Amino acid sequence: MKSRAKVSTVAVLDLIDHLIDRQLLDENTLANHSLSLYQRYKKGFGDSSTQEPIQEPIQEPIQEQRIDEHHFIWLWHQLDAVDSLSEKIRHAWDIGRIIRPHANGILAHWISHCDTLNEALTVFTHNIKLMNPSELWSVEHNQSTLLITLDFQQEKHYPLIAPIRSASALLSWIAYLSGKSIRPCQVILPAKLKPFQAQLDALLLCPTQYQGRLLTLVFHEQDLQTAIRFSNPYLKTMLKQKATRLSEALPNQNTISNNINTLLANDLPYYSCIEHCCKALNMSRSTLFRKLKLEQTTYTHLLEQARINQFQQWSGDNHSKIDMSEKLGFSDISSFYKFLKKIPDNPG
Repeated sequence: MKSRAKVSTVAVLDLIDHLIDRQLLDENTLANHSLSLYQRYKKGFGDSSTQEPIQEPIQEPIQEQRIDEHHFIWLWHQLDAVDSLSEKIRHAWDIGRIIRPHANGILAHWISHCDTLNEALTVFTHNIKLMNPSELWSVEHNQSTLLITLDFQQEKHYPLIAPIRSASALLSWIAYLSGKSIRPCQVILPAKLKPFQAQLDALLLCPTQYQGRLLTLVFHEQDLQTAIRFSNPYLKTMLKQKATRLSEALPNQNTISNNINTLLANDLPYYSCIEHCCKALNMSRSTLFRKLKLEQTTYTHLLEQARINQFQQWSGDNHSKIDMSEKLGFSDISSFYKFLKKIPDNPG
């Protein structure tokens, strides 16, 4: 039986605290969802002897404990149940702004002792599975700027506002670690958030664009060379060693199919060409086919699923067939119409 993905316990408990403080969740609802999760929440951050689900005593510190991801997703959907998208944005942004040292996991402690913001960002993006293996961060260098794209595995069904919380947390941690107010020079937000531009502009305090479904923050690269005020080489080395051991013990999420899903999510038209995927992954077509076969999938299947997911994101939006065909990476309109016939309940 395939094991369930797990996320950082402190991340789960921290989100519960925020939701209860904001009256978006009550303890009875939490207990009805999962009695063991409720009991773990009542123990707080100071008890390191129990891990959810409760099976046997565990002596590891809470910063190293894991909880089933489905609980974390359920919590996110408690926030997403708020009727107003404007209110959801406000809650997600405000939650991301709050840094509570007692709720920091091992990854947060590690980046706190890096030398520069850029090093901290590299450590974080390369080790994010210590916090949540379904959260996807990609970093792209473009001349003198750095593009940081935030996403979640689409099949996990995290709500639209989850990356907003991640963006808010990123900006808060930059300020916390550097002691300076460093803003992005631009933020590209999902097209669905365009009606809330005034609200988001007031939060981000920088130029914004609205396109696609991903959230990307653009920084001047020199700004991220800023030194971290808590830098400590000894603690950084110790935490790196501990984090590496923990990371190696986690189930492998760095599969070829996951890497392809990330590429397709970041630029579907470009990576719908298999040669571009092969180049990004530094492997031949035959090697790619062979490795995907070992993972019991194919490139064609992954591409089709990515297209279906993107198409469903456009539900209710006003897109022309030609525009959708191009954005989904089809080389001709007839292939796009054949694709439409594969989608249930779609009139074509």
